[in-house]
Amino acid sequence: MAHIDDSCIQTIQYADLLTCSESDQTETFEQSVSFVVTIGQNPAAAIQYMRSAHGILPYPTVTREINGDALVTFWKLLELQSKDYRRLSMDDLVSLPVNQWPCVPVGQVGPLLLMGHCCPPSRNCWGIDPDACPMVWLTPKMYHAFLQNTLRFLSEREVRPRLYREESQSVADLRKSLEEFDEDSRVIPVMKWMLTALPMSQEDRTFLQESIDEGTLTMPGGYTAAIDFLARGAPLTDIRDMDISPRLYERIPRNLVDRYKVLCFLETEKEFYVAVARLDDFEAEDQLVNRLKLDKELVRVQARANDILMRLERFENTGTLMTSVVEDEGAEERALRQFNADITINEEAARLINPKSTNTSPEELLEWLLFNSITGRASDIHIEQYREQARFRTRIDGELTTIYSGPIKILMPVVAIIKNHCNMTLNNNDAQDGRFSVKFAGRIIDARVSAIPWRKKFQKITIRILDKGSNIRSLEDMGLPTKQLKIFQNAINMPQGMIVVTGPTGSGKSTTLYAAMQAVNKGNVNIQTIEDPIEYEMEGLNQTQVDPNQDLTFLSVLRRILRADPDIIMVGEIRDKETAVTAAEAALTGHLILTTLHSLDSIRAIGRLLAMGVQSYMLADSLILLHAQRLVRRLCRCRKEDVMTPEIEDIYRQEGFYESGSDAIPHKSFYKRGCAECFSTGYRGRVAIMEMAPVNDAMRDVIINGADSAKLFNLAVANQYEPMLRVGLRKALSGATSVEECLRLRRT
Repeated sequence: MAHIDDSCIQTIQYADLLTCSESDQTETFEQSVSFVVTIGQNPAAAIQYMRSAHGILPYPTVTREINGDALVTFWKLLELQSKDYRRLSMDDLVSLPVNQWPCVPVGQVGPLLLMGHCCPPSRNCWGIDPDACPMVWLTPKMYHAFLQNTLRFLSEREVRPRLYREESQSVADLRKSLEEFDEDSRVIPVMKWMLTALPMSQEDRTFLQESIDEGTLTMPGGYTAAIDFLARGAPLTDIRDMDISPRLYERIPRNLVDRYKVLCFLETEKEFYVAVARLDDFEAEDQLVNRLKLDKELVRVQARANDILMRLERFENTGTLMTSVVEDEGAEERALRQFNADITINEEAARLINPKSTNTSPEELLEWLLFNSITGRASDIHIEQYREQARFRTRIDGELTTIYSGPIKILMPVVAIIKNHCNMTLNNNDAQDGRFSVKFAGRIIDARVSAIPWRKKFQKITIRILDKGSNIRSLEDMGLPTKQLKIFQNAINMPQGMIVVTGPTGSGKSTTLYAAMQAVNKGNVNIQTIEDPIEYEMEGLNQTQVDPNQDLTFLSVLRRILRADPDIIMVGEIRDKETAVTAAEAALTGHLILTTLHSLDSIRAIGRLLAMGVQSYMLADSLILLHAQRLVRRLCRCRKEDVMTPEIEDIYRQEGFYESGSDAIPHKSFYKRGCAECFSTGYRGRVAIMEMAPVNDAMRDVIINGADSAKLFNLAVANQYEPMLRVGLRKALSGATSVEECLRLRRT
């Protein structure tokens, strides 16, 4: 094999470039670059050399037009950095070898320009600091097209390099100065350098400056990747305009794509290029090497997290596109295969599995467990050791029930299978989270897995079952009394304000919020959501998944969304002071905010928000509705109706149901019975019990003056508020639930 160095790169003339461009009809990037490499029989070696020696990455593209934003940034960067800019035309260049021609702007990551050339290692960047520009390798055809676009763009604009400052620090100097800082302290100096040396929008500039001043280190999209490049020279590219074949998308298993958000954009004889959001995620690197059994070098290249998600979503949501662009015989099969779940359950076969049989394999036991949990409407599965046995429990209608106990030896194999589907390590001392999917009865069901160490021997596995195939309920289908339905509809149709839904985990808060958003999901409103996780995908909503690893927190996303012209914002949960204050401010500036909070009841949500640090005047003006809910078990249709016992009469009397003029005096009540359909429990399914407290001016005055809870409670009662226990007891009179279940709703 020939030795590769810079001498292998041809110094071609303009006529040769035109020949290369016109002949550049090959199918792969690897073949295309052979036009400008003297060792055409081994272009893969040249690609590897250019990347390792000069940091120049291949850039496969079929786009003929340069990204307009990149051209504008290029123009501003010329004014800011170029000392001796002069206007060029193709006539000025034809007498020079092509490797002396300037690089062209290809794309943009944050404030950084991606610059490209077909004859690397050309470093002619128009007087711009080349260390500030990630370099990519274009085919001659693309370079020629991009260069013509660049020259045409500049010919129509005046470049005034008088803004250049001699004292501007170069990237090389910046990196040298960063050696004085430890890894965790290098972000702020780089951010300050970007403010002085790079063009950016006023919005991004303000956001970056505020981040430095406040020490929050939250940044606009793409800036994290840009900082890594400036600080360490980390590989960086822009994947928005790349030509990425569905075949490359399929090279990485779906569960690894979902877990690590990685995308293969190029594969050569010696390298496997993947775009990642974070280069310090070494677990993803290990998983890719092991699962793909790579016999070539894995090259991880950083790209904007949002761009990766956008390209992945494009592949996942457009199966017809995938089958149309791939022309070989197996294209359709591969396109469909990417939608397959990790585990497929055959209903007929699962019914015949006997978990107690010694012939039942761990895979069959897991299939039986999932089948019975899904058909039994379980929300969670618990796999654990108990008294030297393996115990399998499911939570149905809020109650945990053991469905099978077996020998301890079956525990580890089942756990290992689950962890393998979730791409977890087999280390029992680590707390880990993962997910897999189950295909059952024609729908895909998400399973979210938590592994917690247990006495250094095992890990307890908890699986949360999320059936995304279930329909989102409307407000009318949620069983709200007419008065409550009217209160809620009035609130969600307000132009601005904050609606706070409270309740413990698993109380149905998300279901209520989705029903609310479905009611207002119309073409004339922009609805933005911030969720952790996205439990249902709803058309018409702009849904964002929280991911702290990519600096996508409730607070950082909320701040960005406020600049995206929203009408309605759903904040999945308020967890800290900053998010609470920002949400309240947004509610005062023309936005309707829907959010959740953990508090014992709706009235106490006020004290919780004040304790978080929201100013009383701000909270008073922003709140329009306080809502609390719980889920209680629904009586099975085998229920019986009988005369009310004295004990139950006392409960209704204590809650004022016998007071003159308030309600009709109840005489009968419903009781649980038990049948095969409800597994003799008397209950099947759950029903939501809700209390709603619309906020009026009298309540706002009390909030401003200290939010006395007793006064707020009395004012709320006078303003259509009915405590949750009373709402539940009224439900019990209709047979929806039992009085015993309602007693769990007592206000403490």
